[in-house]
Amino acid sequence: MAQAIRDFLKNHLPSPLFGGRNRERHESREYLHVENQGESDEDEIVYPSEEMTKANEKESSKNTSALQAAWNVLNLIQGQACWKKYGSAVVCGAQVMQLACACVLYLLLVADFFNDLFEHHALSYSLWTVIAGVLLLPSVFLNHLKHVSWLSMFSVVALVMVFSSVIGYGVTQRYEWDFNLGVTTLEGFPVAWGIILFSFVCHPYLPGIEETMEKPEEFNSIMNYSFFASAVTKLIYGFIAVLTFKGQTQQEISENLPPGALQNTANALLGFNGLFSYALPLLTLITIIHKAQISCIPPCFPDEKHPLSIKERVMIYSLRSVFVVFTVMVAVLLPQFSLLMAVIGSISGVLLTLVFPCLFDIMLHLEQISTSRYVIDLLIVCVGVLSGGFGLVFSLIAITKLYV
Repeated sequence: MAQAIRDFLKNHLPSPLFGGRNRERHESREYLHVENQGESDEDEIVYPSEEMTKANEKESSKNTSALQAAWNVLNLIQGQACWKKYGSAVVCGAQVMQLACACVLYLLLVADFFNDLFEHHALSYSLWTVIAGVLLLPSVFLNHLKHVSWLSMFSVVALVMVFSSVIGYGVTQRYEWDFNLGVTTLEGFPVAWGIILFSFVCHPYLPGIEETMEKPEEFNSIMNYSFFASAVTKLIYGFIAVLTFKGQTQQEISENLPPGALQNTANALLGFNGLFSYALPLLTLITIIHKAQISCIPPCFPDEKHPLSIKERVMIYSLRSVFVVFTVMVAVLLPQFSLLMAVIGSISGVLLTLVFPCLFDIMLHLEQISTSRYVIDLLIVCVGVLSGGFGLVFSLIAITKLYV
């Protein structure tokens, strides 16, 4: 069965992907297909820099795994190679959706902080959301990842302190833990699956992080340690929270802490986490749009060869401000933090983490991959499509119940 599907894909996918000459180039170095601007219908091969080529030659003996394919997705290389006409647009769309939603969620964290801090004032939650958007407007003037990395460091410190507060409080209540965690309904599982996927989607950020590293060769190790630490931390955090607060566990677990200094401190730290985190997805989204070279949008960043005019700068910063206003509008219309995560996680999260990496791995290396690796890729794609579909349906049902 697996061999039959492989033969079908080989016969129906574009032949340049599996031609002998191109296959040799696939095995020796990475390259990018671009369309010629002239009258010729042939593809022009644009090679990366010499440094990148040398680095790739060191790894030429290793096959590209599905996980490594995920990183290449971010540069739109594999999307362009697999679907020449629309591949990069599809991948770019999934990334933009994911990043825009991340901006909305960080905005909601800031609004929640103000709403909890000044709960006795007459201001509505929507107004606090607008105020949060105003505070986040200076983020549009950041153009370098080096500056954003400092903000990210502060946001991580704030989040670690929140985790420590909740876990520490839960441990003090360990004598009241209830290990009878029966599943009351299966409707919540697809929603939770979308939230989990969303929380682990870091793919759009990775190219910028890797290319600014002093030692890019350590990138894979950093990714392994980071994902492992994140998974363990979130597992412990969620498990202890459910054991402690049981069925009363809130969307934002810090809301379950006893009223007073501990809860106020945790909410304040979450607010600072949102303030410091907003700039990273915003800058990444702008970078993706910049690399997409959309004709109606001027270059998003100045450089030595093409400095931006005053008019172009005003236009760029105005468009960034419009995007911040857009995130404020979405946050006002859909203030449900977890459900928004579930919807986007079921769409872009599934595509970027499960479907695209494995699908592109199959399409680009159909003749080289082993049967076992091929079957595993197919299973992951099927699981991704099914889980994403169920998650989207149940998330939309949950949202409908809230507003209808």
